[in-house]
Amino acid sequence: MRGNHATHRRQRGITLIELMIVVAVIAILAAIGYPSYRDYVRRSHRAEGKSELMNAAALQEKFFSNNNTYTTDMTALGLDNTDPAVTERGFYSIDAADCGAGGTIATCYVLTATAQGGQSDDSKCTSMTIDSQGTKGGAGAQCNCATAATCW
Repeated sequence: MRGNHATHRRQRGITLIELMIVVAVIAILAAIGYPSYRDYVRRSHRAEGKSELMNAAALQEKFFSNNNTYTTDMTALGLDNTDPAVTERGFYSIDAADCGAGGTIATCYVLTATAQGGQSDDSKCTSMTIDSQGTKGGAGAQCNCATAATCW
């Protein structure tokens, strides 16, 4: 005789509980991984700001050798048709100022790359600087802990 087929059936597929466990595990991994990923992306975008600052510093030195003065006009350096200049991918604006503390633009400059657009949420490094002496600096909105090492 044949037995009751209902008692001999094997379960096929997954249950709702198993599916919910998988979804919960994926959500936990995403909650941990996504902020780390965003921080990595922000740090990688800083390379654009650093590169443009170094390029602008070289252009300032070239301008100085031709004119015996530095300039605050970024278009005079040939960077961009806007002042302040905007980097290629638009993550930073680059601007020049005199170095202050008794110095004038004729003798010294400070270049500043300020985060903008999607990069403006980089609270550890909202701006990077380099001056005519080659001194690098940085500033962060999150705290006063940003140093040149954080940004550069």
